[in-house]
Amino acid sequence: MNRPAFRLCAALLGCVVALQARAAIAQFFGMGSFGMGDGMSSMGTCGNCGGPCSCRGDGSVFGNQSFGQQPVYVPEDGVVVLDDPGSFGAGVAGMMSGFGPRGMGAGCLCKPPAWAHRHVVFGEFLYLRPRDAELVYAAPVDGPTTPPGNPADPGNQVGPLGMINPDYDPGFRLGFAWAMNDCTSVLVTWTHLETSTSDHLFAEPGNFVQSQVTHPGVLNAADNWQVAEANYDIDYELLDFDYRTLVTHSDLYAVNVLGGLRYGRLEQRFDSVFSINGSRSVDTGITFDGLGLKAGVDAERYIRCTGFYAYGKSTASVLAGEMRASFFQRSSFANREIDTRWEAGRIVTIVDLELGVGWRSRCDRFRLAAGYLFSAWFNTLQTDEWIDAVNANHFTNLGGEAMTFDGVVARAEYRF
Repeated sequence: MNRPAFRLCAALLGCVVALQARAAIAQFFGMGSFGMGDGMSSMGTCGNCGGPCSCRGDGSVFGNQSFGQQPVYVPEDGVVVLDDPGSFGAGVAGMMSGFGPRGMGAGCLCKPPAWAHRHVVFGEFLYLRPRDAELVYAAPVDGPTTPPGNPADPGNQVGPLGMINPDYDPGFRLGFAWAMNDCTSVLVTWTHLETSTSDHLFAEPGNFVQSQVTHPGVLNAADNWQVAEANYDIDYELLDFDYRTLVTHSDLYAVNVLGGLRYGRLEQRFDSVFSINGSRSVDTGITFDGLGLKAGVDAERYIRCTGFYAYGKSTASVLAGEMRASFFQRSSFANREIDTRWEAGRIVTIVDLELGVGWRSRCDRFRLAAGYLFSAWFNTLQTDEWIDAVNANHFTNLGGEAMTFDGVVARAEYRF
């Protein structure tokens, strides 16, 4: 072979080797078969909702999916981290170090952005207090009245009233979400709260305790008591099945709407005992069970260049169900003095509002959040109204009041 031909063959062979090497490098780093260029041209998306992949937080992508590699997603705040430093992304992160507002020394391999729906398992701690639920059960007076509670001889109050006023108690909320794609998911949530409050009242020597809950039809001279005790429980339980979908988003915020079914149960139990030589007790119970529809909206705002975010949630549900109430009074002189029950169909509306802040871990695997929760149950029957209705023997238009709960909520979740 003459020298010109040899040089031509060597040049062609060198070109082939160079092209093969360049293609291999491009495949390894995801740059595309025609070189790195400026590394900023838009070449793909992360997720199924049209969210951009980016290497500098402006909606662009570093890499080409034609080699079977995933592009590296970088949020607009420029914060990315590696799940596996030895993975493909480590090489990309090394080459791209210094790009973006905070640099890119490490990166997640196209992990779904913060707005994307994920499979989630979560638990929440609730610390809530019922409001608009206080109940006066006894009053200290300055001497015996005949009969007690007689409007002509009511006695004079000589101390603090015996009153049940519910305080904060712990509860919980558990659930999971199954992501159908980046834009939609289904959720199942169970919420449980039990509150309990107790109180007692002792009369000073020469004074007596007058019941505020005993049926007036059985009062006599013996109903001037020395000791009164009461207990009041308010519990509720919710079971939700929701379909949640994304309506708008960017790398700095997300807004979702949801709709579904809700089962709700609200219970109130009141027990009281008055004693001196004998005793008398008054026990009541009110229960609502209902099933209905639920709708709501939630939003998150991600704080640039950090893992922190703010969130808000609001839901409303309308439950159709049955309200049941009972009143039972007995004494040491008669096993049953008053025994009555009431039942009616009711439409109860529940409105929930929650605001708070949270933190996302590296690659958004874990989240922690804390906030304030307000919940209102409208068109309910409360214990004080029920006792007044029984004692007045008047049961028309019962219900229509609102019972509210408020307090703090703390949430932990694992996303995968």
